[in-house]
Amino acid sequence: MKRILPFAILFLIVGCQNANAIDHNATDKDITSEVTVQHLITGIDNLNEAQERLLEISYLDGAYVQTSAYFADRILEMLLRNSTRESIEKMDEYQLILHFDGYEEIYVNIENQNFWFKNAAVSYDLEGIAELWDRYIIKIDQNEFVYDDFEKTVLTEINADIDHDGIQDDILLYYDNDLRLSVNNTEVVINANIGKFSLGSGNEYYSGLPTEIAHLEYIESLDILLYSYDGASVHGPFTNIAFYKYVNGTIQQLKYDVTCDIETIDLDNGIIELHFPPTNRTYQLRMSEREIQESKAFKAALDLDMDASMKAVYEEDVKHSILLSREHAIFEDYDGDHTLELIIMGKLQTKFASAYIRIDEPIVLVYELYPDEVMCSDIFFEHDGPEAQFLFDYFR
Repeated sequence: MKRILPFAILFLIVGCQNANAIDHNATDKDITSEVTVQHLITGIDNLNEAQERLLEISYLDGAYVQTSAYFADRILEMLLRNSTRESIEKMDEYQLILHFDGYEEIYVNIENQNFWFKNAAVSYDLEGIAELWDRYIIKIDQNEFVYDDFEKTVLTEINADIDHDGIQDDILLYYDNDLRLSVNNTEVVINANIGKFSLGSGNEYYSGLPTEIAHLEYIESLDILLYSYDGASVHGPFTNIAFYKYVNGTIQQLKYDVTCDIETIDLDNGIIELHFPPTNRTYQLRMSEREIQESKAFKAALDLDMDASMKAVYEEDVKHSILLSREHAIFEDYDGDHTLELIIMGKLQTKFASAYIRIDEPIVLVYELYPDEVMCSDIFFEHDGPEAQFLFDYFR
């Protein structure tokens, strides 16, 4: 059922309208009368570089309706996000025709979530279009219909002067097929195409409504926005977090990921030397006698089937086969300096089955929080002694 809400001289029509709700007085526009066919472009790569993207849309073969700049940018963003993944879906039925000025029409099948250019032989996936299109908003302004925006499910709303310019900033964490962070008129994608009932994080997947598991808070002492989401995987519950800062009208993410590579593998002495690049730290992980024997046998069997060049490539792959996942996060003043540290417990694992060594170690990472960076200061494994046990106790 259509809903029309009056706002001064504007009217908003929100999501899932029948095509009959489009302006009955509008007439179909013959776009080929304005742009000759030989000059129409097939392909969307150049659109990303265009200064102005003029888009009009025909829904269910109705009249073409203009879009706002924001609406056009969101549609283009979704096209570019999926434009390298060819679709196996048919190209015979469509619900939308997208016409960017100067480009061939783009046909969209909302149900099958794929798109293709007019007269093209290949279609591409368009994951998420069904959920996003279900939320479109049409605005009527000066007797003209305009696709203006998409309905938002607001998860968190904060009003604070986070850039200290004397003006309150409007901060939103919202969902509309993507999870997005918006500050005033600027926004960033936190998680794309997540769907209503599932969110992904690396190799972890879990179910739950975004309204239940995604959170945003403002850490005033650091002028940092803290985004967190909670869930459970086959390994148990986990929390992942991200930090954002609003500077000069832009939203910047503060990176804090720590990666891990294998520096050397000494099977004779049972020592794996790990390197954590962002911290420039190395750590010696000792193997059990059983792990040593199993690794030697596995490697010997693999060596029989490889020549020298294959062995070199394989050894290099093994050194980069470490996955460091984050499962829980808390804030504690663990060192008594009267400031909170971010403490993350995770797991260090080899990530592909053909590696001749096996690593599956709980790990704790301690981060110092600063206004412009989040810096890893300490790394502990579970068997590192009393201090490590003290940290692991936070998560028990």
